[in-house]
Amino acid sequence: MKGFGTHPAKQIALLIWVIFFILHHPRTDAQVVVRPSLGLQSMAFIGDPPATNSMSPGIERELPLGGGLSGAQTGVRLQFEAFSPKNDMLRLPISFEYFTLNGKTTFFLSSFQSTRKQRLTFTHEAQVATAGIGLTASFFDVPSLYLTGELKGVYFFETDLSSRIFYADNNETVESFTGHPSPEEFRVGGFVKLGTQLAFFEPFLLDFNVGVGTLNMLLKDTDPETQRNLLVADPTRHDPEQTLSYFSLGMTIVWKL
Repeated sequence: MKGFGTHPAKQIALLIWVIFFILHHPRTDAQVVVRPSLGLQSMAFIGDPPATNSMSPGIERELPLGGGLSGAQTGVRLQFEAFSPKNDMLRLPISFEYFTLNGKTTFFLSSFQSTRKQRLTFTHEAQVATAGIGLTASFFDVPSLYLTGELKGVYFFETDLSSRIFYADNNETVESFTGHPSPEEFRVGGFVKLGTQLAFFEPFLLDFNVGVGTLNMLLKDTDPETQRNLLVADPTRHDPEQTLSYFSLGMTIVWKL
């Protein structure tokens, strides 16, 4: 996980440690209950942002110079939800997510008459970490229905791009290249989800949710000299940064402390 030792990652790790310390050293007169949960969360970009466009070996502006990150990507979600045992309708969730994003685009380089066919493959890998705080309105008892809104700090790690020209018949590499087109970035995003919690076995609940969010709602780069779209493979273009909105499905296991 490249870049995990950077300053924002250390802050997230420290905050997780503090929360675990509180959970393992509860006060007998505590007026707040904290429930941790851990599970999977998906991310599929909505619309046609540059991050989902195919990667291209050309430099012409009409060619798709995107990130190839199409389809659903899977991440891990850790959450701590605090509420009063006297009134658990309103809850305060603190969440941490880590997504690995992978894209691939392949081109056929040889003509139809060539005896040995050559192909060019671009592989693009990215990591995104988020830390969020929000408000949840919970309705009914188990099975429950809830609505959550979150404000997120979003950290984009440096991306990895590799290209390889190879023969299709024996996978022999002709030429290869590896680079890091997108630097580390920080943005502010948001997330809204609707979910339900079902009884599993004591002391656990199953949580299923569906939601929509954005990774760069605030703090976009607007300087014409430096602005660029996030999670793209081409490092030279300075197009206005587009909003990265996404659709998400999640499943977590909640521990009823």
